[in-house]
Amino acid sequence: MDKPFHKKQTGRGSRDVLRLAGALKDRVFVGPQVVHLYITDKCNLSCKYCRYHGRLKDLRRPTEMSFSKIRAIVDDAAAMGVDAIYLSGEGEPTAHSRFRDIIDHITRKGLSVALFTNATFRRELVPYVLRAAKLVINLPSVDQATYGALQVRASSKRPAVFRRVLENIQSIALSRNADSLASPTLQFLVVLNKLNFRQAREVSKFAARQGGRVIFHRMSLHRNNQKIAIGANLGAGDASRGQDLRGDLFLAQAVPGPRAKKVPANPKPCFVGWYYAFITLDGKVSLCCNLNRLEIGNIYEDSFKDIWFSGKFMDYRKKAKYRRFFKECRGGCGFSKRNIEISHLYAGFKGRVSS
Repeated sequence: MDKPFHKKQTGRGSRDVLRLAGALKDRVFVGPQVVHLYITDKCNLSCKYCRYHGRLKDLRRPTEMSFSKIRAIVDDAAAMGVDAIYLSGEGEPTAHSRFRDIIDHITRKGLSVALFTNATFRRELVPYVLRAAKLVINLPSVDQATYGALQVRASSKRPAVFRRVLENIQSIALSRNADSLASPTLQFLVVLNKLNFRQAREVSKFAARQGGRVIFHRMSLHRNNQKIAIGANLGAGDASRGQDLRGDLFLAQAVPGPRAKKVPANPKPCFVGWYYAFITLDGKVSLCCNLNRLEIGNIYEDSFKDIWFSGKFMDYRKKAKYRRFFKECRGGCGFSKRNIEISHLYAGFKGRVSS
């Protein structure tokens, strides 16, 4: 195991160089750029397309990761030179009983926060949400009836929930603009289905007015196990030109757009193992969120620092780098765009080192 550095020894630019050097030498000198942390599976909505709380939900008692465990992970991440913590889960992160303490501790340690949210949080949490560098907001529609039908089971609660969501979003946008802040950046996630695909352009216009942008996804059901899967991203034009969906709410083939491509015969090496770590609610540590079935280590047995610098984690890094791909990699991948950027940096770095 390589000797880890202390964060005070170098700045962010130097940490990026250390990641490239580690990828080149098949070693690890610094923590990942991002630690993606699932902190709770509690949720106050019941989105029809959700694999956890919708009609296909996995019935279980809602739980959350303890604050002490989250604090230990963040402490390790700060000491290892991690740049950002992504907070999400199989539920709503702001529903965590210690959400304010979590935000306080992460920002006190000098780490950036990205928050994945449905924007239903209480108004008193807005100042804490504003401390995130990036917000990814689940907003399937800006039409009250459509939003309610998709997100809220009890029809009597739908208008109030919809108003709260829009008020929270607008409050965040106004606060950011009033203080001339560049963050948090706003991304709106729209899961396309037969109820909302015709409203794609309206969501895009709303997002633009708030100073944000939209990410469109289409959902499908695996024929073999009926689990929901995210398909390829779509543009607003493709989304709004969709035809009437036949049958199931989630059928993706009726919405035009790029299909998820299989891994080509000569794919680029994947450098995810030097830049990203994913931690599930039950403590499993893996290379990325697509590979959460792979348990490289568990934070309830070892520290995140020990797992990251372990030989087992290095074995998985090298497997991804040398194109021995996992089956989950043969479809859409949220890291692919970033991996292309890293590949260019890696090639340039390798050339400078070799010359």
